[in-house]
Amino acid sequence: MAVNDWLAFEYHPRIPSPEELAERLRVSRITVTYNPLADELLVLWDLPAKPAVSVFFDDPDWLAYRLDPDTHDVVGFHILDYLHRAVREYPELLELAEPAEIPAELVERAYQNVPEEEHARAAVRVLACLAASS
Repeated sequence: MAVNDWLAFEYHPRIPSPEELAERLRVSRITVTYNPLADELLVLWDLPAKPAVSVFFDDPDWLAYRLDPDTHDVVGFHILDYLHRAVREYPELLELAEPAEIPAELVERAYQNVPEEEHARAAVRVLACLAASS
């Protein structure tokens, strides 16, 4: 079978509005799981979990929506290179380490590897989100 003969699937995520997502997260149980061998983190809601597909962003390329393949609803996020890349760019993602039960020494090492200027950018991003939500 040639590469050109492979089936191609196009997924068009139905991205909830910020209000809809906030409500969904308020009423759903959120599960955060970490695979240390792959350094992958999954953040899922709408449990029980059903099969889902990861559709990766172009930027950042380590982040993907988890989509219900039938409805194209967003049911979570998939993060590649969580401790080695994602938290260096977005230190606030370290908040997901505790519910994922990542050992404290790994979290501390990841925190120390975050460039100092990214800590300040993270704080500004949080402030901007707070300002936008009020």
